[in-house]
Amino acid sequence: MSNKITRIEIKKLFGMFNYNIDLTSKENFIKIITAPNGYGKSTILKIIEAFAQNNLLFFIHTDFQEIRFFISNQNKPITFRKIKRNYYIDEINITFLHNKLLLDSNFFDAIANLENFLPIYRIGENQWKSFDSEDIILTFPEILRKFKNHTSIFELTRNFEWLIEITQQIQVLYISTNRLINFSHMQNYGEVSDYEKNSLTIFGLQNSIQELIQQSLRIQFTENRKREASFPERLLKQLDKSNTSNRTTKIFSLLTKISKYEENFQDLGILSNVALNPNSIQSLILHIKDNTGEKVLEVYLTDIVERLAKLEPLAKKISLFTQNLNTLLSFKYIKVSPEIGFEIYPKIYPMGKQKYIKNISLDELSSGEQHLILLIGKLIFNIDSDTLVLIDEPEISLHPAWQEEFVNILIKIQEINSFSVVIATHAPALINGNWDNVLELSEQYLG
Repeated sequence: MSNKITRIEIKKLFGMFNYNIDLTSKENFIKIITAPNGYGKSTILKIIEAFAQNNLLFFIHTDFQEIRFFISNQNKPITFRKIKRNYYIDEINITFLHNKLLLDSNFFDAIANLENFLPIYRIGENQWKSFDSEDIILTFPEILRKFKNHTSIFELTRNFEWLIEITQQIQVLYISTNRLINFSHMQNYGEVSDYEKNSLTIFGLQNSIQELIQQSLRIQFTENRKREASFPERLLKQLDKSNTSNRTTKIFSLLTKISKYEENFQDLGILSNVALNPNSIQSLILHIKDNTGEKVLEVYLTDIVERLAKLEPLAKKISLFTQNLNTLLSFKYIKVSPEIGFEIYPKIYPMGKQKYIKNISLDELSSGEQHLILLIGKLIFNIDSDTLVLIDEPEISLHPAWQEEFVNILIKIQEINSFSVVIATHAPALINGNWDNVLELSEQYLG
């Protein structure tokens, strides 16, 4: 079971704001943080993300007096206190129970000289590149993970292994305002690599959906091979059973399930070929003269049902993805396929019937359309269970009508994906009546 951040208390953010933010109202909660500009909505999200990712550099550049992180299954909070040595130098004292960590000049000097000990080179204040993968930008937390077994990293982190042990069990995803470029736990500034542009944009979502479908089909294939290997044994067990009534009824029930599965999965773009012809099976039933044949057929059809059932969790996600987007997109239609992930087509309604013409390139979509597809797609397909998702200004580039539906869509996604959400927003339309979920920072400001 992963750790969760249950509450954060912030004193003197920017030297003036005191906040107490409860994150434990209920499972799969949605908390909407609002306030005028300058109250620190986005900074609060970044504070949570930086803590979960062990991005200790972030805190030295953030103006605060004290931050307390309350963690599930822990009696005491983890406390960050900023100590001002002089006008130019700040230190941070981190405490938890008997554990202490001082982020002082020696610590930051060690970070500044990382490139002297590791196969990396600095490209920004909190950015490095590795010589073995120069298309990927690394932040400090990424370096800790990538080179965790290196002597220099071991020496640097041994004083806060206790902190790493706690935070590595916290699942947090920060979705920044520049999400069309950067949709990850990394906070990159400046240059963005071709790798990131491909993997963290709508094209990356397309690739990930394709991979998820292919992975589900591979799992289905593996399951089918296992069932083929055990078919004789299971058939013998079935043949040893005494005759039962209504076996024909059960066979037709299995056929109905298979037909519904295949129709649904083909409509969703998961399957391109049917597993069997129901008409042929029904004709076969008419020619079966004894109970033995019905038993064989029952085992065979049961195998098909259980194999197709492996695709049902993915089918629910794809259905949610396409239904919501095809409702919101006025002039375009999204279609999922195992070959490419998904494609976009223009909607045309001649004589009340929808037809499709040549697909639209993803980079031809408007920024609003890309934001919408990327947000919904990532939340449906790429969020692990028990993750705390932090979304900074989801209203960016979204039509007011889309903003009004966004929280409702989040609730639907939470029904199939177990995660919680904290949103920082300026948009009243996004709240759309969900005032019980709103935290107004100006009401907590203690001056």
